[in-house]
Amino acid sequence: MLAGIYSGRALIFAGLFLVRDNGLLMLGVAMVGGITIAGSMSMTSMLTADIYGRYSVGSILGAIFLVHQTGAALGSSLAGRLFESTGGYGAAFAVACALLAAAGLVSLRIDNGARVFRWAARGASA
Repeated sequence: MLAGIYSGRALIFAGLFLVRDNGLLMLGVAMVGGITIAGSMSMTSMLTADIYGRYSVGSILGAIFLVHQTGAALGSSLAGRLFESTGGYGAAFAVACALLAAAGLVSLRIDNGARVFRWAARGASA
């Protein structure tokens, strides 16, 4: 499911680049893109809980979001630099599509096997 979401996002970025002159189509592509963003959040938290256990979800998702937001900040500056060097956003959209396609392929490798780490509560010591 997560691979489908990332692959769908790659298509959304490609579609956004292709419909740049039609405002109504751009609005439709943006709405579908928003739906894919919501889907990836629930899938990521569910997979984190399944793989690492529910007691680790907070700290692991915190690290995931830190890396995600760092990438978003770097991606914004990279897109600006690509715009300045090429005169358009075509290269930035191509990089985004390639990274999303790679994320889709990587997410296919997520092991669905049961490997949940159980945290045992420690008894109070005197």
